Order: sequence, then C-alpha cells, then structure tokens
Amino acid sequence: MARTARALREDATRLRESGWTFGAIAKDWATRHGLNPRVAMRLAHGLTQAEVASRWNDLWPDPVPKTAKHISYWEIWPEAGGRAPSLDTLNRLALIYQCSAGDLLGGEDHTYLDSAASAALAPPSTPRGAGGSVQLLTVAIAVVRDGRQLLLVCRRDEAGGSWQFPAGVVKPGADPAAVAVAETLAETGVHCRVTKHLGRRLHPVTQVICEYFLCDYLTGTPDNGDPVENLTVTWVDDSKLTKFIPAEAIFAPVFDLLTEEM
Repeated sequence: MARTARALREDATRLRESGWTFGAIAKDWATRHGLNPRVAMRLAHGLTQAEVASRWNDLWPDPVPKTAKHISYWEIWPEAGGRAPSLDTLNRLALIYQCSAGDLLGGEDHTYLDSAASAALAPPSTPRGAGGSVQLLTVAIAVVRDGRQLLLVCRRDEAGGSWQFPAGVVKPGADPAAVAVAETLAETGVHCRVTKHLGRRLHPVTQVICEYFLCDYLTGTPDNGDPVENLTVTWVDDSKLTKFIPAEAIFAPVFDLLTEEM
C-alpha cells in the first residue's frame, strides 16, 4: 500500500520517539514500501528535495547551487532518467542525513545472520562474561500467519497469562530464522517457513535482543506443546490482534505490516 509523505513523516516521528535511528527507519521503509534508499532516508528526516538542496548549498556554497532537480536525479538512479551519485556526492548526502554513505545505496541486509552483530545493541548495563565479552540474550520471534489468521501463545505469568507470538532463545552460533521455525513447531505443533526478516530491537521491557520473522503457515493443528510455559495456543484474526496484545507493545514494523494489509 502506497504511503503519503505526511503518513511517513508521522511514522518517522513515532519511530524516532521509540529510539529508531534514521538509517533503521530508511531500511525498514525501503523493504516494506519499496522506496529508493535515498528517498527513504530523506523522508525519514521529513525533508523535501528543495530543503535538501538548500542544506547542501548552505554547507557547500558553489557558483552553481544545487536544486531540487539535482536531488531528484540522484534519487531516481539507477532507473532511467537518473544520474549516478559520485562518492563525494554520497558522502555529502550522508552528512546531511546523518548516516553512512553505504546506507544510501541500498541492497539486501543479512546482518541478522551474524550472531556477533547483536552485540552492538547491548545496553551499557549488559553483564560481561570472561574476557570482557558481552553476554546477550537473543530471542527469535515468529509472526506466523495463515491468510488473515495469526498464531499466538498465552504465556504463564504473574498476571495469569499474556498473549505473545511464538518465540525461542537463540543460542550462540544458531541461526535465528531456524530457531523461530523450530520453536514454533515445538510450542504449537505448527509447521511454518520464514518469508521475511522484519527487523531487530532491544526490547524496552525485557532488555533482550528480539529478532522478528514473518512466517507462512504450512501445516499442523495448534496444540500447546509446552504446558509448563504456556496456557494455550490459538489462531487470532489479524483485525483482533490488539485485543490480545496492546498496540504499543507490538514491534512497530510488525504492527505496520499487519495493519496495512487489513
């Protein structure tokens, strides 16, 4: 679904308040909305092409000032009619957008496959093990859907129970995507396959690294395979998701993906 510039600005404001970097927002939009990474980065800042050109001219005065058309040419590339930005151009845009030049080129991101990458998200208070290495708990979360139905488990807790997506701890060296699939089967009896990595965050409450994966249902009838940890397992219509999990508790890319498709 196409998003208006206004809707994207509102989305960016909400994500920034949640602690997202401009780079993370742009990558998320490039994936979910099909935006060119340079367009996504500009919109993440809430800027127009003319405003970017104005900032450029303030930083690097030139007898021939940059205009919105220059910015447009760089954003259109590599499509027909665009112009490839030079390394110097990318470096200058990166300064304006407060990101790395590489963020403006796009491409697939498989960082989540590197088990050491999540260490970069560790909070200052994270305990350290022998040799000073950061000891982080990483959890793989499976957002499994069958049409408009989403698979949820009800965890046992002090309040009696809380609804969540199937999840499992990722041991060092393990593939988070494989863990998401295996734990879903173990907990619910449902076979699924990962179709998309939805992102990663440091959970604001539990302070663990959460890796989110969109999964398609393959086969199996939901059954509580872990009665010690869970009360029950069920399918829920996506339109009723927030009756089970509060909207503010749902990872923003997951919430946006599901609500856009309603």
